[in-house]
Amino acid sequence: MSAPPQQAAARQTEGNKVKGIRLRLPKVRSREMQANIPKKLKEPANRKKRFLIVLCSFTAVFTLLFCRVFYLQIIQGPSLVQRALSQWTRVTSVEPKRGDIVDRNGEVLAQSGTADTVLLYPKKIAEAGNAQTIADTLAPLLGMDAATILEKAQDTSKSEVWLKRQIDRDVADQIRALNLTGVGFMVDTKRYYPKGDFLTQVLGFTSVDGEGLEGVEAYYNKYLAGTPGELRAQTDVKGNEIAFGEEYYVPATDGYTVSLTIDYVIQSFVEKACADAYAQYNPKGVMCIAMDPNTGEILALCNKQSYDLNSPPRDDTETLNELSRNRILADANDPGSIFKVFTMAAALDTGQTKDSETFTCNGSIKVQNTTIRCTSTHGTVDLKTGLAKSCNPVFVTLALRMGTDTMYDYLKNFGFGSKTGVDMSAEASGIVIPRENVTDNDLARIGFGQSISTTPIQTLNAFCSVINGGELLEPHIMKSVTDADGNVVEESSKVVKANPISKETSDHMREMLEDVVNEGSGKNSYVKGFRVGGKTGTAQKYDETGKVKEGAHLSSFIAFAPANDPKIAILFMVDEADTYNDYGSTVAAPYVGQILEDTLKYMKVEPQLTEEEQKEQQEEEKKVAQVESVMGMSQEDAVATLEKQGYKVTVNGEGVVSSQMPAPGTNLQQGETVVITLTPATPTPIVMTEVPALVGKTKQECEQLLEEAGLTAYFHGTGKKVTWQNKKAGTEVQQGTEIRLELGD
Repeated sequence: MSAPPQQAAARQTEGNKVKGIRLRLPKVRSREMQANIPKKLKEPANRKKRFLIVLCSFTAVFTLLFCRVFYLQIIQGPSLVQRALSQWTRVTSVEPKRGDIVDRNGEVLAQSGTADTVLLYPKKIAEAGNAQTIADTLAPLLGMDAATILEKAQDTSKSEVWLKRQIDRDVADQIRALNLTGVGFMVDTKRYYPKGDFLTQVLGFTSVDGEGLEGVEAYYNKYLAGTPGELRAQTDVKGNEIAFGEEYYVPATDGYTVSLTIDYVIQSFVEKACADAYAQYNPKGVMCIAMDPNTGEILALCNKQSYDLNSPPRDDTETLNELSRNRILADANDPGSIFKVFTMAAALDTGQTKDSETFTCNGSIKVQNTTIRCTSTHGTVDLKTGLAKSCNPVFVTLALRMGTDTMYDYLKNFGFGSKTGVDMSAEASGIVIPRENVTDNDLARIGFGQSISTTPIQTLNAFCSVINGGELLEPHIMKSVTDADGNVVEESSKVVKANPISKETSDHMREMLEDVVNEGSGKNSYVKGFRVGGKTGTAQKYDETGKVKEGAHLSSFIAFAPANDPKIAILFMVDEADTYNDYGSTVAAPYVGQILEDTLKYMKVEPQLTEEEQKEQQEEEKKVAQVESVMGMSQEDAVATLEKQGYKVTVNGEGVVSSQMPAPGTNLQQGETVVITLTPATPTPIVMTEVPALVGKTKQECEQLLEEAGLTAYFHGTGKKVTWQNKKAGTEVQQGTEIRLELGD
């Protein structure tokens, strides 16, 4: 009987041992032996598969972790950093000083000053437990509801709350004296308008946050606003600043100074004339715009009614919008007879008429079975007389003779039907009947200023092209923009948009328009010693249904001077004057004459008087004096000072004088009216200082010396050095006094 397989294998192994060497021979297993091996002995065969499973599991876990880290670090990183910073830092915004708005000579029209804003720190208040005390104490001082203050004081989700902005300095001082825990202050900026109700629709106003909302404040906000800075300070969990903690300060960049083409003195003349017309005729509105016809610069612009820019009626949106509306840009109306200037200029330029041509006026003219009436029966008139007497049939004839295409080509070249491009908001385009729809009846009426609507600025801008040699310019109100160092950031220049008529036609029109003032309907605008040209206009108005409003007119007068070398062009309009005789020659022309007389003297245009006029002027000059400055005076002292000079005084407001019109130093005849505006003043201690010697010094040197002395300056003239000062050197005056200086060569 043979041995079992196990014993046979053992013997074989022993037989393979030779001299201490053990030989390992491959194990031979029979199929039966392999079949009897347990399953757990097969695990090495599955190890690779398990390894792959584990590896994939770890890879998946780490991939998820990586994605989570990526999401937190990259995607949510910035927001998480901000949340973390907000928990351990307090950020205080540093507001920039908004840039000044000044006139062409540097007179400040809008500026920013400091004001206090009350802050609450709810976490400090919660720690001190004085929320109710703060609410009860601050409510009467700030004019706020105590419940509202209490709600804000208890809102610990915020580290800082703005309670009330731009409070009066005396109120801020009272709150500081209370030393309330959790109540602080921030220096804020507030917009001030030194002239009050002056250049209202041009300057516009800002929001409480200092953002421009209307006028120049809005249009040039990008230059005026500046760039805010910030102060970051480390705080603890309760919002308390950590001692010796890190602080990070980014200074604010102040806004630029915007210089306007407006001349403060000329604007004063225009404001006074508009106020006088408004008071006399009680109209729906009075408008006036003055331009330099050779450059397109707007020298003055006024709409009445208006309001004090320091206290706009923010609570009455409808009233605020109405009073802020710049009608000179936004309102389009029939221009009336002043449009005859453009019809005649076009007819002369095309050779369709000449001075010697005569026309017959029987009081009316028929066009397409429609009767167009004239203001009178003028009989036979030549071209010059037709313009001087504003004869409708003359201009109906000229318009029809030129025809639609020619007339419309000139309308386009004069800029009618399109915006002028002035750098102010809300400009309208006017209304011109489409060329393909116009009838002979429409064309005839366009010839004398009906069936067409224009804005006042369109009309004056086109008029300037008639008198300046034939250049249609782009009007503008910004002269330059400068930074804090005086570097020019932007500057306006003359822009010629078209040449509607030739220079020869322009020269001819100036002569004819001068005759309108000397011999025709514009006599009431005549200024002794000066050559003035102009044209009257009395336009009909329409109701909501489009029908003509009986007895309602827009009366106007457009003029320029001197006639041989124009330096200023003016359009003056009175909307629905409350008087029977509401022609432009009676309600508008006299005020244009008043403005021109003052302006030409201010411009130092030499008058050319006849002998008789020279004698009359000598008598009048005895009654003329320079208006004294009453700025800062009480009402009683101001009235007494001006009445002593022989002037009438109109008072607006209460307190001390913050503005006066005409401006100090203006030549004004006795018996005329000076308007003074009063505003409340906070009593301040009187500090006296000596006036420095300024004659012979430059403008910059004077500004520095006056600033050191606590004084302000008003410069007149365009020279390089000061030639005269109104207060002698060494004189003791109150700090803040304005020193008037004359610049010369």
